[in-house]
Amino acid sequence: PLRESVVEHHADIGFALDMDGDRLGVIDKNGKYWNGDLLSYLFAEHLCQTHQGAHIYLDVKSSQAILDQVHELGGKATIVPTGHALIKSLLKTNSSVLFAGEYSGHHYFPKEYCLVDDAVYSALRVLLIDKDFPLDQRYNSLRKYESIPQKSLTFASHKEKETAMAQISELVKGHPTLDINLVDGLRARFEAGWWLIRASNTEPILTLRCEGKTLKALKEIQENLDQLLAQLKIEPTTTSH
Repeated sequence: PLRESVVEHHADIGFALDMDGDRLGVIDKNGKYWNGDLLSYLFAEHLCQTHQGAHIYLDVKSSQAILDQVHELGGKATIVPTGHALIKSLLKTNSSVLFAGEYSGHHYFPKEYCLVDDAVYSALRVLLIDKDFPLDQRYNSLRKYESIPQKSLTFASHKEKETAMAQISELVKGHPTLDINLVDGLRARFEAGWWLIRASNTEPILTLRCEGKTLKALKEIQENLDQLLAQLKIEPTTTSH
């Protein structure tokens, strides 16, 4: 495995690309894994530090830590729908955006490169940043929030998935105090975190994410989501993480 190889051979960094070369994962010299979210944080932060008022797109699954860091550095972060086709379409209509990142590991640099989510180019950007501030030294200073792994609720058909999503939307209307972002599914924001429910674009699945600034906040937010899902009239056929 890449992590063991980086540590064993005292490498400075290790890169992992998916089969079609559009997603990137990184292992730093201490064996820490930089997933798509952490890389989005790294890229967004660097661009905000080098371009005043940088405009960043982040998909709806992305960590609030990235949005908070962008805002603190004087940039603008916009939550957009998940999916590379949708993001590329949005980038074509807004030339001011310097970077777009997805939780899944797709990253885009439309101003300094092109609209393609190219993992090789992303790796080169990592090396550029690592040269001045090595990732292994950077890792512990990142703003990090607590989260659960992405969870999936699988239904027997797309119709049942859509019915369940409609039921959840109606249930949310009964909680007017919830701060809901509707850009792609339902992302409920709380003072100390958020939860997300969204329908997969390609499968009969609802995906769930929860994040809290502390473990206590995460637990409370997850309980809020679980209570909402307990009211569903259609049961998923499988539940997985």
